[in-house]
Amino acid sequence: MAILLPSFIMLTTCLHFSPVLKRFALTGFFCLCGWIATPLWALEKKPEAAQNKPAKPSIALEVEIKGISGPLLDNARAYLSLEQQKNLDTLSAIRIKRLFKSAPKELSRALQTFGFYHAQIQTELREPDGQNKTWQAIFTVKQGKPVTLQIVEINLSGAGKDDAAFQQLLQQQAPKIGEVFRHKPYDLLKKNLQDLAEERGYFDANFTQHRVLVHKPSYQVDLFLHMETGARYRFGKVKFLQDYFQPALLEALIPFKPEEFYSTEKFLKFRSALGGSDYFQDIKLQSQRDRENQVVNIAVKLKRRNRRSYRVRMGYGTDTGVRVLLDMNYRYLNHYGHRFVPSLGWSFNRQRQIANLSYIIPLGDYRTDYVQTTLAYKGEDFYSSDMPFNGTETLDGRTRVVDSSITLAKYHPRHVAGLSLTEILSLTYLEEKYNLMPLLFSAATQEVLEELEGTDIGSLSPLRPHFKVLYAGLNWRYTQADQRLRASKGQQLELRLKAARKGWGSNVSFTQAWLKGRMIRRLAPRSRLLLRGDIAYTQVDTLDILGTFNANDLPKELQFRTGGDYSVRGYKYEEINGGDETLGSGKHMLVGSIEYEYRFLEQWSAAAFVDMGNVFNRFNKMQLKTGIGTGIRWQSPVGPVRLDIAYGLSKTSSPWRLHLNIGPDF
Repeated sequence: MAILLPSFIMLTTCLHFSPVLKRFALTGFFCLCGWIATPLWALEKKPEAAQNKPAKPSIALEVEIKGISGPLLDNARAYLSLEQQKNLDTLSAIRIKRLFKSAPKELSRALQTFGFYHAQIQTELREPDGQNKTWQAIFTVKQGKPVTLQIVEINLSGAGKDDAAFQQLLQQQAPKIGEVFRHKPYDLLKKNLQDLAEERGYFDANFTQHRVLVHKPSYQVDLFLHMETGARYRFGKVKFLQDYFQPALLEALIPFKPEEFYSTEKFLKFRSALGGSDYFQDIKLQSQRDRENQVVNIAVKLKRRNRRSYRVRMGYGTDTGVRVLLDMNYRYLNHYGHRFVPSLGWSFNRQRQIANLSYIIPLGDYRTDYVQTTLAYKGEDFYSSDMPFNGTETLDGRTRVVDSSITLAKYHPRHVAGLSLTEILSLTYLEEKYNLMPLLFSAATQEVLEELEGTDIGSLSPLRPHFKVLYAGLNWRYTQADQRLRASKGQQLELRLKAARKGWGSNVSFTQAWLKGRMIRRLAPRSRLLLRGDIAYTQVDTLDILGTFNANDLPKELQFRTGGDYSVRGYKYEEINGGDETLGSGKHMLVGSIEYEYRFLEQWSAAAFVDMGNVFNRFNKMQLKTGIGTGIRWQSPVGPVRLDIAYGLSKTSSPWRLHLNIGPDF
């Protein structure tokens, strides 16, 4: 009422003026009265749940298509407007009738894409009645006989006429006379021809003819597809837009030669090589087509990464225990892209300490072609329990094995017998010192033996050696896998050869060959088989000490021990040492593993395995140790996480062991 009173006064005032003001005032006054008279409940805001609740269709509609099934039925439903709009809240009786009228044409087009040009379609629309409140659209289809190809004329002209890639595509996908004509494979063939032309540098390619003639009375189709590929473009100039690195360093990353035919594969490989170099944080490749000269010039805009990076890693593994690694990476020291990578590491098991200084000189693609010089230090503890036996005395001795080395290695790709290998040629100088006396004898016995050394017992130097070995190495590694993290099919084979000759910078002579293999095969959509094996042989002198021990005249760094997460599960890391046949390490090794894995959830798998292996000095004394077990696998974002529980069949005490490791299949 407080609002109506002044409004009434304003109205009576306006009535004394022109008729226009009179009409305006009356209209405003009555609208105000209507607003005031509106009930308060009508102005209340609807609850949020009610506002967000999706509206139901005002009319219910069922669509039934009879006479066809499978992909043909799915395609028919996709073409049918009634099917696509039946759940709309704006659906009305008028719209249903209009869409129903156009349905036969839509179904005919859907069937024609599968080659059925003589389909018969019966329609029935049932309106709601007293009992059934739902509209029903029923279509009965008789698909009839499909049309087949009578003439197939697919021609290529231009420079791509004899290109093997086009010939292979046509051989695989071109329709053949007598086949049922379907639109989708035909459209896909045209798209694949266009894509292939783009990928292989036929940038002016176009279809000069693409016709499909359907002869309904004879149930036959004539297909004409002609493509003019034009000239094939070549790679032109590559211009690097940067002001630091030597051009030769960047040019070594180019995977194609000047004037080589263009291909998208090599263009992307070039970008990958630039990214893999780790020199740049921003890479932009701009291809510029020169139609006059039929070349593709490339402008490469590069922005350098920071010179240094640091990384601290902490982890745990049943082989290593707690471990800490500190890496420092000098991505580039100079304009030539040389690198410097120092690293430090420590792990709890054996109190292992490592230190490495690596200097890397790239020769081509940094990931595969470079020279590396490495200074390395490793120190780790060995205990009396690591020895196969310690006589009648119960000992708790400890010794420190210290290795220092410098290695010059050349990494590069190599092709052998059609296989793409990584080859490593190396030359290493290694010094190793340790003393096994505390592990084998009490302090009193050691004093007695040292007094008698040089008499009837001979020399004790093999128990406390100081090795100085200059040896050459050759590594070949082949890896092929559909996925590195989790492969359904893959294999890896690695051969390591090492040799030294006494007097040629070395105080021992030896030759060694080590072959490692791994294979993964899918057995079924959810299961796979994993096979792994190692075989190693060393030609080196074995020394007899005190008529009791057999010591190999070789640094422990170059001898073998096995057991642990990646060899024979059910045993501690390097617990398998050859028994009485060796002195804690063997010169030969044989290891094999078979594992079955079943994926029961998208990211989870269960596994069962059998591992066998040992190290030894003589083949006729070889005794393989066996471990069996089961495990669980989780496909984490950083790679598979494997947790295994294994039982060492050849152990008399503590045969159960837990194993945890993280990493890709290859």
